[in-house]
Amino acid sequence: MAKGTIKETQPGVWRVRVDAGADPVTGKRIQLSRVVRGGVRAAEDALRRLHKEAAEGKKGRQSASVGELLDQWLANSRSTLSPKSIQNYSMRIEKQLRPAIGHIPVEKLTARHLDQLYRGLADKGASVYVIRQVHATIRAALSQAVRWGEVDKNVATLAKVPTLEAKPATAPSPADVSQIVSHAEKRFGRQMAAFFALAAVTGARRGEILGLRRSDVDLKARLLAIRRSITSTTADGVIVKGTKTGKVRRVALDDLGVHIVEAQLAELRASVEAGFDLVEDPYLFAGEPSGASTWFPDWPTQAFRKVCDDLGMSWHLHQLRHFTATQLIAAGVDVRTVSGRLGHADPSVTLRVYSHVVEARDRDAAAIMGGLLISANGLGAPEQGAVRAKRLSRGKEGN
Repeated sequence: MAKGTIKETQPGVWRVRVDAGADPVTGKRIQLSRVVRGGVRAAEDALRRLHKEAAEGKKGRQSASVGELLDQWLANSRSTLSPKSIQNYSMRIEKQLRPAIGHIPVEKLTARHLDQLYRGLADKGASVYVIRQVHATIRAALSQAVRWGEVDKNVATLAKVPTLEAKPATAPSPADVSQIVSHAEKRFGRQMAAFFALAAVTGARRGEILGLRRSDVDLKARLLAIRRSITSTTADGVIVKGTKTGKVRRVALDDLGVHIVEAQLAELRASVEAGFDLVEDPYLFAGEPSGASTWFPDWPTQAFRKVCDDLGMSWHLHQLRHFTATQLIAAGVDVRTVSGRLGHADPSVTLRVYSHVVEARDRDAAAIMGGLLISANGLGAPEQGAVRAKRLSRGKEGN
């Protein structure tokens, strides 16, 4: 009878193994293995089933390698992850994970392997951000392996990951944005300038602005409905998807915002006057005269970088979004309103990213409260208060 073992790896979780003999081709020992949750009886029942499989000649496959697991996990995740996320995970797998640990059997992978991998990446100059992305990839794949019963625990949770230092979100000044918009019009034309200006006044993401269609505009109510986002991947090209939160949000427009949108609608009408047929619901930033497609997502990013290079600035396109947030918070707009305008899933995200701006507003609040008390109680400035206290003290000494 084949040999078997039962081991409780943690309370209520059992690893059951049976030696199923040697592989006739490779000569390696084959083990049938299961992870069972429950009591001892459940583990014993699983052991009996494995003995039966071994007796019937059902040979368990060798433990999957880390590379095989990563492939299986990625294939299984395609229905739940965005194409952009799939592309990013694939890049980390092919560049960092497969070359270093892809050959290791999943069951034999340890936290030490991962610690060595992360140290090696750091020694080669990889940023903390990249190392944390690599860690997130292997951790997600190993979590799936635990759910599939291929391993007892996720060793990535034991690995030492470098800490990503939180840095305050920096943003261009109003003067910087004005120069960027003006120079963009000179170098790339009015529509590119309009794109940057709309990004600055709405705080919308690049893909969300590219996803705007004529039906998303309500000039009477002075609102934009942000319903979709445009992205691209190497494998799939341009992709239309929902917003990051999966929800539609409406963003109010001021006079400048209305002017920008009206100008874009005028561009669409000009296409009709030039003899082109518009689709039923054209994109505002149309990539072709019919309005059937929008710009390629990387185009405004590249144009913004070139404009900033010309001006001797180091900003990138996403920092227009930071510009919106910092200016609104500094002006006293409440964080919940700013969060809704930016499309954050929760105001706590806004607080975390722009905490430095909120702290500055808190100092303003302290000054306001101090001023109120001074006015209400006839108290003077700190220096005056100290002089008054000294005079009172001298008066007591004289008595």
